[in-house]
Formats: sequence, structure tokens, C-alpha cells
Amino acid sequence: MFALRILMEKYRDGQRELHCVFVDLEKAYDRVPREELWYCMRKSGVAEKYVRVVQDMYKRSRTVVRCAVGHIKEFKVEVGLHQGSALSPFLFAIVMDQLSEEVRQESPWTMMFADDIVICSESREQVEENLERWRFALERRGMKRLQLIDGDPISHEFIFIDEAGFNLTKPFRRGLAGVFWIIVLLQSPSSLQLEVTNLPIYQSGKGYKAISKALGLPRTTVRAIIYKWRKHGTVENLPRSGQPTKITPRAQRQLIQEVTKDPTTTSKELQASHASVKVSVHDCTIRKRPGKNGLHGRVPRRKQLLSKKNIKARLSFARKHLDDPQDFGENTLWTDETKIGRSVSHYFWCKSNTAFQKKNIIPTVKYGGGSVMVWGCSTASGPRRLAVINGTMNSAVYQKILKENVRPSVCDLKLKRTWVLQQDNDPKHTSKSTS
Repeated sequence: MFALRILMEKYRDGQRELHCVFVDLEKAYDRVPREELWYCMRKSGVAEKYVRVVQDMYKRSRTVVRCAVGHIKEFKVEVGLHQGSALSPFLFAIVMDQLSEEVRQESPWTMMFADDIVICSESREQVEENLERWRFALERRGMKRLQLIDGDPISHEFIFIDEAGFNLTKPFRRGLAGVFWIIVLLQSPSSLQLEVTNLPIYQSGKGYKAISKALGLPRTTVRAIIYKWRKHGTVENLPRSGQPTKITPRAQRQLIQEVTKDPTTTSKELQASHASVKVSVHDCTIRKRPGKNGLHGRVPRRKQLLSKKNIKARLSFARKHLDDPQDFGENTLWTDETKIGRSVSHYFWCKSNTAFQKKNIIPTVKYGGGSVMVWGCSTASGPRRLAVINGTMNSAVYQKILKENVRPSVCDLKLKRTWVLQQDNDPKHTSKSTS
């Protein structure tokens, strides 16, 4: 509440709109589907032996209700978490973490505490879109319906606006401007499945259409449930092939953040960072995780040698000498410098169509270690002198190279007296001391 209050005060001071939606999961502990609990524990990386221990705790659980006339007959409890158990808050947190993994945003736009959720946004359209994503995620995991209510949470005066297909852009009659409350009613998918397989309506031999109409379920859902019950003798989620995921959702988000921040981070470095928090995974597993988020390992591209200015200058030079005689090229001595070194294969993480972004290319380094800088000259008839440059090349070094190599090369190539020296517009070539 402190973080939410600070956020509201900041937007109020800046005279900016802030829209908040409060989602309340009604009777959340009592209506958590057991099959969903086993699935979320395995997906969160809980060891299978601990999953079986929890399953034994919930197996054949029964309860009684005490009323004014005594205790009623005990009955089975096949859905929900144990009330009063120290383990129940942890199990509920696992379910909520997996349920909201795809729709949860960074704080403060999504804040969660136990079964309370706050969704914030700067526009009504965006908060409506985010709420629709939450509604889809909740209903997919066993939610019955959403109720949008408008009112004052302090005075507890609420007005039910809609039960499904709500629209936050409609005008509100009372309550806090830009603040909405949602009540989510939970329902167990297993209860629906057991109802399909055990009710007399199925045992009487009626078809899918009659069962669908009686239970209010889609016909395809009824068909899939009955097919699974006939084939496997159970409607619970079947164990999946392969080992359960070792990387927790939180570790996955941390991995993506590290890769996004530094695209050159290697899988070995990511593996070491996870090993520091006692999460041991193979580097092959590390490499697969960014790929599922659109980040793939690629060889970085080098910086493009020609800028728009250079392209324009080259085109102007070509047009200027378009009508020159053939011996012009044969009587021209071309000079330039280049770096020779062993290329080391490096990889980086990038998304599609981002290879030439500034952070994803290899910059041009003329005087780095592990390479040799050389000067050379050539004509249409072939190359001639090659000079190795020691240290940093400046105007004085360049003039010394010209004095020692240009005239001998001209004599060796037997160029005419009208020969021309061509060089690029490097600062040391066009400096006053050189010219």
C-alpha cells in the first residue's frame, strides 16, 4: 500500500492520469485446483519426491462442519489448500507465480501480495487491455468469472457493472476516479471433469450435446474430458515426458535481463552467475532459454566501412574521371593502410532485424593488440611496396613511409612522368604538414 500510495502521489503532483485496477481472488485458498498445484510445483522446479509428499498430504483428505446442532457427516475435500497449514501460503505463491508469469509486468505496473493484485497504467485503454490478459490467464487456469465493480473500498459501497466482457471505458456512477475493483470467483476444473465422468447424465448413455447443455460446457471440452477418462482412467494431468524444468521463472527473467543488458554475455558466464545462487544447469539449457524469448546467438557484423558521405564522394570521383583515357588508371599509384590479424569468432545475443544496431556490431579498431598495421601501394599492373607500421601512425610516420616507398615503387613499376598519387581523405593524409 505504501508503494501504491507513493505512486498515486507522484502522478497527482505531476497532474497526470493514473488508472488502477484491484483484483481480488475470492476464497482463493479453498478453490485452488489440485491438478494445477501439482503442475505448478513441477514447472517451478520442485523435486518430484517433494511433489509426492505434498500429494500424500492431500490424498483422501476429509473434513466436517460444526454447527448449532453438532457436527455434520464428514465429506471429502478434493479441491483447495489446507486452512491453517504453514505450507499453504508457499504453495499458493507457487501457483500464483506460474499463473501470472505470462501477464505479469514489472513493478509498479503490477503489484501482488498473496491473493491481491493491483494493475496500473497511464491510460484506460492500456489498463483494459492488461485486465483482459489477466482475465484470459485466470479463466484458463480454472477461474469461473470476473465481476467488475465500481465503488469506494473504504465505505464498502459497490455497484456490480458486468460479469463478463467488461469495458473500463464506460462512465462510472460513483467511487474513486480511475480506481476499479475486480472480484474473481474461483472454480476447480477437476470438479467439472469429475461431474462429466461420474454424473448419471453420462452413465445413462446420453451424447456430448446433451451433456454439454446440461453442464454448460463446450462440446469439444466434454469430448476431450471423456476421451481422456476412457483412455487413461483419470482426468488428472498426466506426467510429462522428460525432466522437469530446473530454471525457475524468476531465474529465467534474470537470465533474459542479463542477456539484454550485455548481448556479448556467454552461456558459460550465465551458467556461473546461476551457480552462485545454487542453481546448477547445463550450458545447453542456458542457450535454449534466450532462444525461446527471440534472442539468438549470432556472429556480430562489422561496422560498415562506407558512410553516406564516403559513398557520395566515391560516386563524384567516378563521374569526374568517367571520360579519362585508359592509361590514367595504369599511371595511377593507389595507396592505403589496413590491419592484418587473426579473426576470433565471437557470438552475441540479438533479435531478428537488429544485427546492424550500434550495440550489436564490431567497431573499427585500427591500433588494437594482436594485429599488424601495414601500408601498401598498387597500380593496374599489380602491387608493389608493403611497409609495416610500428606503433601509432601519424602524419610524420606517413611522410616517412612515402619518402621510403613511393619513388622506389614508381621506378619499379616504370610509371610515366605524369603519374598520379591517389589516397583517401584520412586526416593524416590531408594534414597541412603532409600536403
